[in-house]
Amino acid sequence: MKITLDCKVSLAKNILIQELQGNSALVNLQTQEYFSQNEVATDMLWVLTESASIEVAYRLLLEEYEVNAQQLHQDLLGFIEQLSKYKIVEISESNKNHN
Repeated sequence: MKITLDCKVSLAKNILIQELQGNSALVNLQTQEYFSQNEVATDMLWVLTESASIEVAYRLLLEEYEVNAQQLHQDLLGFIEQLSKYKIVEISESNKNHN
């Protein structure tokens, strides 16, 4: 599936997250792989998984961080691709009626 701003990001069911002082540790319970994230990546993950679409998350993150819009767009899509590659998140089509 091609990742677009209309897609929805959900945390995979087999992922356990533990936050500590803003950073987070993620464990894939199925593969036993461990990942760590800094405070910004942790915040991005929460905003992505709590938003109705990537576009909604993008707009929220653009308001929260002082960053160039194009740079955020590139970084956000790259971040999602990495999360998807390691099966931390699942990507689906957004239900536009719930935005």
